Amino acid sequence: MRRFNINTENNLNYKEIEYKNITEYDGTRKKKGVIISAQGEKSFSKEQVDKLRTVMDVEFKTQAGSATRSEFIEMARDAEILAITRRPLKDIDSELIDSLPKLESLAVYTTGCEWIDVDHLNKKGIKLSYLPHYATTPVAEHTLACMLLMGRRIHLSSDKIKNTIPQSISLRGWDLKGKKLGIVGFGRIGQEVAKLSNAFGMNITYYDPIKTPSDIAEYESYSSLLSTSDVIAVTCSKVRNAPPIISYNELSLIKKGCYIINTARADLVDNEAILESLNTKHLSGYTVDDEVAPLADEHLADYGRVYQTGHTAWYSTEAIERGTEEWTNNIVALAKGINRNLFNERVLINE
Repeated sequence: MRRFNINTENNLNYKEIEYKNITEYDGTRKKKGVIISAQGEKSFSKEQVDKLRTVMDVEFKTQAGSATRSEFIEMARDAEILAITRRPLKDIDSELIDSLPKLESLAVYTTGCEWIDVDHLNKKGIKLSYLPHYATTPVAEHTLACMLLMGRRIHLSSDKIKNTIPQSISLRGWDLKGKKLGIVGFGRIGQEVAKLSNAFGMNITYYDPIKTPSDIAEYESYSSLLSTSDVIAVTCSKVRNAPPIISYNELSLIKKGCYIINTARADLVDNEAILESLNTKHLSGYTVDDEVAPLADEHLADYGRVYQTGHTAWYSTEAIERGTEEWTNNIVALAKGINRNLFNERVLINE
């Protein structure tokens, strides 16, 4: 995903970070590694486990649900190399980082890193590796699926057959072909969404802080994209502690009858503003790949105009296989003192 609302004051030159003194593994002392995942060692294949044990004194910990901060710190206390999914803890702030004095490297099983205080990691010289590529395909496909769902009213067709909605609800949809799609954030996922949408005959524009040459999508200012798009796809990544990029002002600019598809982060969009726009019939529909409480009340918006997918856009068999292999390789690289997929070293405005 492409970062969108960039805070340039915090845009450090990450390639000048002085990392902690991590030498390549020389076959003698192994770094202490702690890997926390839903299935512990069973999250990995035998070959992956062997690869990890070769370069680290590794301890696998199973954490299927959320952990308290104290529980998490206890699990991770001795780690020089810590590898985690986002499942056990939703936010890693400076205080928690300071509670792990031995930490030299952090390997996360995510693409977005707004839930981590990266600036504090940088100040302490702690490496952060992430997974930039593993979920590009499923998230882009999910974005198209949400467009089709809204356009063909598939969710309402299913509900009507089950008699869970009034029979008076219309199932009349609309075609993707010929509609204008505005993509907010033209990184890997945004570009893949453009390719897929082009096959449906959509007219595609994008907004991003960086102009990227494309044969199928034209660059457009943000205000123009908002005011002229039939469908807006939000595929940018979130900057830590930044405000929403779509709120009351942005929604006042959108074309009447527009649909917004958000397969990025829920808090990139102001949900109260979304509800107001839905209820005034200015916004026709909103899908978000998350579970947002204010949007769950069916009485707050007409049937079928809000659809939530509970952060499953990334969740495919192939993505899990790619992600686990990439995660393993990132952890091994950190143990060897090799820089691989380091989030720290991205010049943020160019990623």
